[in-house]
Amino acid sequence: MTVAERDDLDLWEGYGIEIEWMIVDARSLDVRPVADHLLAGVAGHGATEFEDGAVTWTNELARHLIEAKSTGPMPTLAGADAVFASAARTINARLAPEGRCLLPGPMHPWMQPEREFQQFPHGQDAIYRLFDQVFDCRGHGWSNLQSQQINLPFHGDASFGRLMAAVRVLMPLLPALTAASPFVEGAVAGTPNHRLTVYAGNCARVPSITAQVIPEPVFTIDAYHELVLAPILRDMAAYDPEGLLDAEWTNARGAIVRFSRNCIEIRVMDTQECPAADLALAELVVAVARGLVEEHWSSHAAQARMAQDRLVHWYQQAVHHAEGLRVEDRAYLALFDYRSDAASGWQLWERLIEQAAAAGSLSAMAGRHCEHWLRHGSLARRLVQAVGPSVSRSALRPVYRRMADCLQQNSAFV
Repeated sequence: MTVAERDDLDLWEGYGIEIEWMIVDARSLDVRPVADHLLAGVAGHGATEFEDGAVTWTNELARHLIEAKSTGPMPTLAGADAVFASAARTINARLAPEGRCLLPGPMHPWMQPEREFQQFPHGQDAIYRLFDQVFDCRGHGWSNLQSQQINLPFHGDASFGRLMAAVRVLMPLLPALTAASPFVEGAVAGTPNHRLTVYAGNCARVPSITAQVIPEPVFTIDAYHELVLAPILRDMAAYDPEGLLDAEWTNARGAIVRFSRNCIEIRVMDTQECPAADLALAELVVAVARGLVEEHWSSHAAQARMAQDRLVHWYQQAVHHAEGLRVEDRAYLALFDYRSDAASGWQLWERLIEQAAAAGSLSAMAGRHCEHWLRHGSLARRLVQAVGPSVSRSALRPVYRRMADCLQQNSAFV
């Protein structure tokens, strides 16, 4: 739900998916800042995007990043991995003659942004330059992070409020599911979700932009404009005398409202090793969000009452522990009808996967990849196990070469 914007869809009537990949040297796997050349080769000099059927290629900020996004609303996510896998193979074919390829994953494992970051020179470059002046985009939180973003539509206050309540409740569990960034600058990062660690601090100079990552308990459209978007414009006014920034676009919470297409966009999911894995987890997240909205486990009122500080706490714990997260909060667990004093992230997702599968909410492909997750753990865990105890660029390179193969073949990393 991106290029061909729609604002008339309601809950579960369409989905927008965005997946970001890195462009690297095919042999060394070092980043190669050539996204503008790639787009120029298919759409002409200065192009910022190229519509390739159901998927559009585009760029945001960093020249080594290419984003594949659904050209229009997808009526279902079942089978969507095939169109993204086809886009990845097409892009790889374009990059191959120059000795380059795509690399999946949420962070490049040894990129050093201080010397390797280059800003994309077209399109919204004036806005990017402003961000660079205010925040210094050479940090990992700006220039070395790739995510999958899910756009979920709403229509009017009632569905907006229900969807926002459900998304807020679900967000603390997402880092336990999609963790995939355990390395940074050739070393162990310290958390399995390092992308989210650096993401949380990239706008620290203007705290209202990212706030606490988890959106505030604001459940009407007017209140969202007043309490979330207006403070961003107010706080950025001193840095933006020409009025270049739009608050909706500047908002960097982990789930943001796109009123231009009446969607809530979830942004805290790390890019996985292949579109099949990305879309499997997207199907699962949509199934759980829908279960919350439709009050399968708890009422909308109970979801809306969950205190901000508790959601932020469990989100931060999930960032640090991934599926090893231990939730000791009976009231939070009860929102998913988990009747216990405590549960791990793995236990919660095991139950949610079983329920989604039993309800027929997962395609066969998604079911297989969710079972793979249950057997082998998060991608972060699998990467750490594959690299071994001695982490170095020479140890990382063959493992991430396998990641590049997974993207090309649309296959899971084992």
